[in-house]
Amino acid sequence: MTESGYTLGVMVREVKRSSFEESLERIHVMGFECAQMNLSVLGMPTLPASFPPGKAGEIGAAFWAFGLSHAAISGTFNTAHPDAAVRKAGIAGIKTLCESADELGTQIITLSTGTRNPDHLWQYHPDNESPDAWKIMVSTMRSLTRIAVANSILLAFEPERNNIVNSVDKAVRLLDEVASDNLKVVLDPINLLFPEDVNRQSEIIGDAFSRLGPYTVLLHIKDISESDSEKGEFVYVPMGKGKLDSTGFFRALKTSEFQGPIITHHLPEEEMPACREFIENALMKA
Repeated sequence: MTESGYTLGVMVREVKRSSFEESLERIHVMGFECAQMNLSVLGMPTLPASFPPGKAGEIGAAFWAFGLSHAAISGTFNTAHPDAAVRKAGIAGIKTLCESADELGTQIITLSTGTRNPDHLWQYHPDNESPDAWKIMVSTMRSLTRIAVANSILLAFEPERNNIVNSVDKAVRLLDEVASDNLKVVLDPINLLFPEDVNRQSEIIGDAFSRLGPYTVLLHIKDISESDSEKGEFVYVPMGKGKLDSTGFFRALKTSEFQGPIITHHLPEEEMPACREFIENALMKA
């Protein structure tokens, strides 16, 4: 834990080495204390049908060997996919992760609330706003939460502007409807901003920390630069190098109830040490 009282980390997949262990070693050398995992870095499916014997324990031991906590493992799939078979396979994969989480060394599995776009998990679809999309997504979340409860695991969904839950209001609604202590939030306040919202960022980010902070178990942070006019999306840059009001951001964080790991992402490895230092200093000053 840093002097600020928070645990800082990165995504394992963003530190590219010839082996998983070398990536973890580099993360440790850069001064981070935790990391978020996706099994894709090992050439495995994000949601495997099963683990080879001893593999889950081997992954967990590797984090421990390099002095890192395993902040969370990705379990993202399209919880509102139009094809029920895709949703069923995703639920089965989450069951595999839940049953192996102790060996993996984490108690948090991250989720997406999905989209009705059948081809891309992170692309918007007009039907995302439909009652049917909401009903299907909630049904999937309830199935996943029952598995999490049985295995004493926390599932954390991430509100994202291109997915069904794309606002604080919808995140609170989902938490209320599922009503489980095992369903939590991965909060990345930038994912709640649209390009036209930059001038309202303090209001939106403050609202996110205030209302979702008590349910948040993992924080993702990044900064924003100019928006891509063709895609209508932001270009992401390291924290402190974009348009984000970082002073206001960290003040809102410090006044929230969140006390979990902070994962910085969407930045090249060469920027990671300086970004870690910037975040630590900002947290100390907030």
